[in-house]
Amino acid sequence: MMAQAIGIAIANSGKRQADAPLPFKNRIDQNVKHWLLQCKDYFKRNPNQWRSDQDRIKYVQGRIEGEDMSAFAFIYRNKMTGELGHLKIEGYRFWEAFRGQCILRFALTHEGERSLALMTKVIY
Repeated sequence: MMAQAIGIAIANSGKRQADAPLPFKNRIDQNVKHWLLQCKDYFKRNPNQWRSDQDRIKYVQGRIEGEDMSAFAFIYRNKMTGELGHLKIEGYRFWEAFRGQCILRFALTHEGERSLALMTKVIY
């Protein structure tokens, strides 16, 4: 009964619950820039859950799936924290650095694949 009252109060407050971004698997139908924007929106709608950029990065790394993506997340985290003998890179603790590394590594791949697919459809 108490849970129903809380649910009704939240529904009547006018605030919508923010949905967590779907996992990123680096598939052709996924756009890393759009996914990162969804993550940023999710953080803005839930500001009290993550106090630092490092916490945001660690959360997002948990939303990354697939073999090549997991390797990227593992190496990035070790460079961010200096764990497992990796050289700690100070700038890696900021969201914009993580965002830039994701775009650098994964956006160009998808854009190239899309361009190639469009080129093959052209008939002279």
